Amino acid sequence: MFSASIVLLSCIGFFICIQLFRRSIYLALAVFLVLPIVLLPLYFSQNDIGWFVWAKSYSVACVICLFALCRTRFGDTQWIYKLIWLMVMLNIAEAVILDALAAEHLNIINAVTGLMLMMTLPSAEKMSLTHSVHKDFSWDIPYNWIITYTLWNLVFFYGNWPGFGLRVQLAVLAVPLLIGLFDRKLWAQARAYTLGVFVLITLCLDAFAITPEAPSWYNKDIYIAFACIGLCFGVYLVWNSLVYNDPRNLDHTS
Repeated sequence: MFSASIVLLSCIGFFICIQLFRRSIYLALAVFLVLPIVLLPLYFSQNDIGWFVWAKSYSVACVICLFALCRTRFGDTQWIYKLIWLMVMLNIAEAVILDALAAEHLNIINAVTGLMLMMTLPSAEKMSLTHSVHKDFSWDIPYNWIITYTLWNLVFFYGNWPGFGLRVQLAVLAVPLLIGLFDRKLWAQARAYTLGVFVLITLCLDAFAITPEAPSWYNKDIYIAFACIGLCFGVYLVWNSLVYNDPRNLDHTS
């Protein structure tokens, strides 16, 4: 059963987390570098969480730590931005692999959309730091890529864990999208923070509840419809990149 209040409260909570982490490098490193190491014994005791949750937990934490390091003297080096690009690519690939290996063959539709997102992921040259006092991580990602990614990720979650935390996951995706509407270059930073917090809380409090069983309100036709819409968006991304011969800069309308 969905509750608007839960989604709203989650959105507020994630927004506060974003503001805290973007203001403090040390807090971000403490939460996403130190805490995952400290919690390793707890993670090992939870043998049923599967390879994907393990991989996602540490790949997202790695991206966030790299964001924090960008705000130090390492921000003047190109290698750290290239490493961020590789880690984001890996992050998408993890979900693509899980969809491709799913028992439900319909997940292949969403896996193909994920591959298209990987093909059109803007390059590391589009990354920089803002001139604001907090030196936010900035990635010039076009709106059409952001919207396609958001739809793809929501379909991925609905298809694999429809009965687990979907209300909170709506907030995980909605908060970065709202921030991106004001400044699309800050979307990637916000997206990493909300996902990182969600995964960390999940592993600490609710890891044993991560099950693929579909609830009574799950509808396969809804999944197929949105997966096909996402696929169409993905096709547009690839087509647009081929037409303009520029697979790393897709927003030629803004």
